[in-house]
Amino acid sequence: MQNIQIYFATETGNSEQIANTLANKLRSLNVTNSVHDIYYLNPSDLIELKREIFYIIFVVSTCGQGCFPYSIQKLIRWLKKHIKQGNKVLRDMSYTIIGLGSSLYEDSFNLAAKKLDKYFRGLGAKKFCECGEIDEVKNNVSECLLWWDEVFFPFIKRNYTLDEYQHCLDYIQINLEPKSFTCKIYFGVPGDNLTLNNNNIQEGECYISRKYFALSAFAVKEKTLLCKPFKIGPQNFRKTFQLTLLPTYSCTYKTFDLLDVLPSNTEDIIVKFSKRIFNIDNIDKLNNITISLTPNDQSCSTYKVPFPTPCSLTYALKYYFDIITIPPKEVLLQFTPFVTEQNEKRIIEDDYFHQLLTKFYKLSLLDYIYIFLPSLKYIPIEKFLTFFGMRQKFRTYSISSSSSVSKNDINITVSTYTEGPYASLSYAPSVINPKYLYFRDLRVQYYNGTCSNFLFTLKENSSYIYGQIRKSSLDISSFMLKAPLILITHGTGIAPIRALLNEIGYIKMKNRSVKLGPIYLFYGCRTAEDILYNNELIYFKESGVLERTFFAFSKSCKRHVQDILIEKEQEITDFLKNIGTYIYICGSPTFTVNVKKTLSCIGKKNEIDHDIVEKLSREKRIYTETWN
Repeated sequence: MQNIQIYFATETGNSEQIANTLANKLRSLNVTNSVHDIYYLNPSDLIELKREIFYIIFVVSTCGQGCFPYSIQKLIRWLKKHIKQGNKVLRDMSYTIIGLGSSLYEDSFNLAAKKLDKYFRGLGAKKFCECGEIDEVKNNVSECLLWWDEVFFPFIKRNYTLDEYQHCLDYIQINLEPKSFTCKIYFGVPGDNLTLNNNNIQEGECYISRKYFALSAFAVKEKTLLCKPFKIGPQNFRKTFQLTLLPTYSCTYKTFDLLDVLPSNTEDIIVKFSKRIFNIDNIDKLNNITISLTPNDQSCSTYKVPFPTPCSLTYALKYYFDIITIPPKEVLLQFTPFVTEQNEKRIIEDDYFHQLLTKFYKLSLLDYIYIFLPSLKYIPIEKFLTFFGMRQKFRTYSISSSSSVSKNDINITVSTYTEGPYASLSYAPSVINPKYLYFRDLRVQYYNGTCSNFLFTLKENSSYIYGQIRKSSLDISSFMLKAPLILITHGTGIAPIRALLNEIGYIKMKNRSVKLGPIYLFYGCRTAEDILYNNELIYFKESGVLERTFFAFSKSCKRHVQDILIEKEQEITDFLKNIGTYIYICGSPTFTVNVKKTLSCIGKKNEIDHDIVEKLSREKRIYTETWN
C-alpha cells in the first residue's frame, strides 16, 4: 500500500487542523501517513514522489479574494515557471486537494484550491480521487468528515484500486453548488398588507451562508482606548481600543475562540448608494420596500436563500451587502449591461486600473460609480439583489478575555485608522499610463476600514453588534499547564495571549499548589507607549504567571522581535532542547514566517535538529495564528 503524505498551507491554523484530522483517521485504519507544513517543501521533491509509492493530499486555505496562503507562495512560483516552460514535470505525481474557503466570498470560494488543481493538471499530475471543497461557514471538521465518508473512505476500502473508483461522486462538490432562488419586491412595511408588482421578480443563484441565519446580538458595554493614537501621515492616525461586549443570550467561549462580527453600513451611505443605483433618495421609501426570497428547490437544505427574509430594503443594505468596498472585476462586470458608454465599460474590464484603485487608493465603490461610471442607468432592485459577490463579509477578531475571569463579558481588541476626509489621486507613483492621467486631479472621499471603523463609532450602553462566536482550531488544554511556554507576537496579536495569561492566572489563583512552567513573552511594538495591556503584563510578571518579558521597539529602538530572539539565543536554545516546550506565535503572515525562520536558524546553529520548527509542528508543539 502506498504511503500518504499530507501537506497543509494555512494562515490561521484551520488547514493544519484538517490535515491532522485526516492523519488521525488514516492511522486508525493502519494507513501509513505523515503531515507536513508546505512551507518547508522543496518543490522539486514533488518530481520524486512517484505515484507507485506516494499519494499526496494538499490541504489549502483560500485567503481574502482568492489568494494563496503565504506558506505556499514558493511552490506556486515553481509551478508557474514550469507551466510557462511547458514541462510535464509532475506526470508521475498522484494527488488530491482539500480546499478550505468561505461561501460568503461567492466569487472566490475555494479559488486557491481550484487554481492549485489547475496547475497540477497542467504539469501532468493525476488525481487519485475527487477534490473536496470545504465551507468554513458550515464547520470545517464536519465538512471534512463528509468528504471522508462519501469520497475518500470508499477509495481506501478499494485498496487504492483507481479504476474501480472512477464512478464515485464527490458529495462535497455537489453539496456546495450554488442554490437558485427567486427574489420578489413588495411595496409596504413587513407585516402589513404588501403589494407585489409582477415586474419586480428576478431569479438568481448564489452560495448559501448559514451565518446570516444564526446571528446573535452583543450589547456594547464599554469602549477603552488602549494607547495614545499615533500619527502615520499628514492627517492619518492609528487608534487601538478594546471593546467590551455583553452577549444578549447565554453563551460560552474558551481561550483562543474567535468572534465573527457582521459590520453594518450607515444610513447616509445607504441613502447615497440607493440614490445612485435605484433612484431612491429617501430612507422612508427604502423602509417601505420589502424583500422576499424563496428557494426554487424546496427539497434543498434548511438554509435555502442568501439571507433571511422578509426584511426591508434598508435592513438588507445595512447588514447583508458590502456597498463600500470595490469588489473584484468579475463582480463589477455585472454592472456592465447598465452602462451605456463604451469607454466606461472598458474601465470596468481594465485589470490594471482596477488594481490601481483598490491597491493604491482607499476608493469606495460609491466614488468608483460616481466618478468613473456616470452613464450607469438605474438598476432594478430585484436585479441588484441577485448580483453575486456583493455580500457583506464577517470580520474575525480574537477574543482577548478569559471566560474564567470575565464570565459575562467578551473583550475584543481592535486597531483602526482615522484619516483626513479627502485625498488626491495625484500622489501615487503608480499612475504611469497616460490614459489614466485625466483622473489625477480628482479628490475623493476616504472610507475607512469597513468593520474596525464601524466598531470605533459604536456608543457605550446604546449600541449593538451582530455576530457569532466561533471555536478556535487551537486547544489550550494540551499545553496550558505544560512547561515551558514561549509566546511570540506583535501589535494587536497580544489579544489572544492576554486571554491565555488571564486563564493561567485564574488557575494559579484558584489552586496555588499547581505547578506552572516558565512562560516567556516576546512582544514587538513601535515604542514603549504602544504596549497594549502594559499594566496587566506587569501584574502577570509580579504574580509569577510570566517569568520573563522581552519587548522589541521597532520605531524608537529599531529592533524587531527576531532581533530579540537572536540576542536571547541561549535561552531559546534551552527551551528548544526541552521536549516539553510549546510555542505560540501570533501576528501577520510575514511576521510568523520570519519568526519561524529565526527559530529554525537557532536550532540548526546549536545542532538541536535539522529543522526544529517542522519537528515541533509534527509533534503539535508549535501553534500559529495569523491575520491577512
